[in-house]
Amino acid sequence: MKKPHKRLPLLLSIGLTFISLNVLANADKWYRVEVLVIEAKDKSALAEEWPLNPGKPSLANAIDLNQDATRDFGLLNDNQLTLGRAKKRLQQNYRLIMHKGWRQTLSDKDNAPKVHLIGGQNYSGNNSTDSQHFEVEGVLKLSSGRYLNVDADLLFHKPMKIISSANVELGIPDNTQGTARFVEVPSKSWQDDSSARLQTFRLKESSRLKIDELHYIDHPLYGIIIVVSPEKANS
Repeated sequence: MKKPHKRLPLLLSIGLTFISLNVLANADKWYRVEVLVIEAKDKSALAEEWPLNPGKPSLANAIDLNQDATRDFGLLNDNQLTLGRAKKRLQQNYRLIMHKGWRQTLSDKDNAPKVHLIGGQNYSGNNSTDSQHFEVEGVLKLSSGRYLNVDADLLFHKPMKIISSANVELGIPDNTQGTARFVEVPSKSWQDDSSARLQTFRLKESSRLKIDELHYIDHPLYGIIIVVSPEKANS
């Protein structure tokens, strides 16, 4: 059984204005979505047993973010992002992996599209866009109804060594089931270490959001901060 872990301690001190809305009255409106993915500097959670192969999110029909900020799922420019202050505070205790924002409309859960997220370090060692070699990849779906909901399914990749396993020996193939304890190895030299592997940690959660409110999706090793705001005219 996993030990309880600390929730993000800094959210209440970010200083953003919170607005509580229970109903999205107009699903045709444009919204701005901003996401931070952060890694905890405290590695005590690695003392737990973690799945060797936690599975992968389905990328079927997932939408890639595009560079045109005027379109649906268009990436926001840096000057349109609002979480700069939060990012600076978080970096005291967390390492920033990814910071992205985009604009989109919202629809009901059955029809809401998934957004394909890729970010962080590219472990392939080149400029390949093969997402399985990036530090973070997965999908995030926002949907509206009586409430605003988010479904997140992300993978966090990190070079690790297995230090103990209850069911298999070292030299474990990537598709092996079971659990193990890990220790982190340097990202720059992990491919030169025959005992190191690119281990996957999965975060899968559905939760309810409030417009303009910071929401934290928790994992012992990393987490997601998301804020969704109605787009203002001429903004």
